[in-house]
Amino acid sequence: MTLPEMLQQYEELLATKERLADETKKNNELLEQVKQEVIQEMIDQNCPITGTDNFAYSLSPKTKWNKKSEKDMLDAGVDFFKTLREEGLGELIVEKVDPRTLNSAVGNMVEENNGVLPEGLEKIVSRYDYNDLSKTKMNPKKAAAIRAARSAMEERE
Repeated sequence: MTLPEMLQQYEELLATKERLADETKKNNELLEQVKQEVIQEMIDQNCPITGTDNFAYSLSPKTKWNKKSEKDMLDAGVDFFKTLREEGLGELIVEKVDPRTLNSAVGNMVEENNGVLPEGLEKIVSRYDYNDLSKTKMNPKKAAAIRAARSAMEERE
C-alpha cells in the first residue's frame, strides 16, 4: 500500500470514527428517551413487571446522591471534604492527578524552564517521546504542489 493510499484509508477511518461517535450519541439519547417512556407506561398501567419473549423488565426504585453545587455549599457555609471527613466518609476522598493534566502542566513547566525538567520532578515523572500524526486542512495550492511532488517521486520509481 502506498503512502497516499494509507493516508486515504486513515482519513476514511477518521470519518467513520466521527460518524460512529455521532450515531452512538444519538442512539444513547434515543435509548434513554424510550427507557423513560417505558418506565412511565409501566407506572401508568400499574404494571411493575412485564417482558418480551426473551427478557423480563421490572421497575427498580433507586436513589442517587449527588454533590451539591459549590455555590449552594458556599451559601450554607460548609466545606465538602471537611464534612465528608466529619461524617465518617473521608475514605472516599482520593488524591488523583489526571494524566493529561500532568502531561500539560509538566510540558508547560519544562518550556518555561528552557527545556529543563526541575530536579524534583525528575524523580516522579518519566519522559516518553513519540511521533503522532497531525491532520490539518490544506490550501489548494499546497495540495497541488504535494500531488506534483508525489507524481514526480512515483515516476522515478
